[in-house]
Amino acid sequence: MENKTPVKYIAKTKISASNNKKGKSFTFSTVIPKPIVNNFGLMQKQNLYWIIENDKIVITPETEPDKSQEAGNEILNDIIFNDVTNYSTIANGILVQLNKAGKLPDETIKETILDSYENDNPDFKAYYKNIVNYLLGNITDSKQLEILKEINDEITKTD
Repeated sequence: MENKTPVKYIAKTKISASNNKKGKSFTFSTVIPKPIVNNFGLMQKQNLYWIIENDKIVITPETEPDKSQEAGNEILNDIIFNDVTNYSTIANGILVQLNKAGKLPDETIKETILDSYENDNPDFKAYYKNIVNYLLGNITDSKQLEILKEINDEITKTD
């Protein structure tokens, strides 16, 4: 019988089962090696998103969840209390461009979004920053997240 246990592995996953009133539930936890935690600045209880791309598992850590949540709250308050309707147009424009990741060069997508940021109404810059911060905490696609981080760096550099 062939041994199917991998010879090399990065971390073991612990699966815990518990019974509750609704049935059995499972909790999965993985120990991440300290060098990886340190290298990527991971924090305890930070969400890690994973997807499979081209037969590879890509793990993306949630970035600045507090900033994303603050931006989400500000967006919601602006929409509800201040009747700001610009967010949907800005978010749609950014998401349309990000969805072109893999089809167009990253630099082209980044330049298109930054051009919109620079050339739109100057009063809208705060809206763009909120949308970008919100998306940074909620986008799970690694390519889109990489582009978004570069955009955020450019936008915050001009503050």
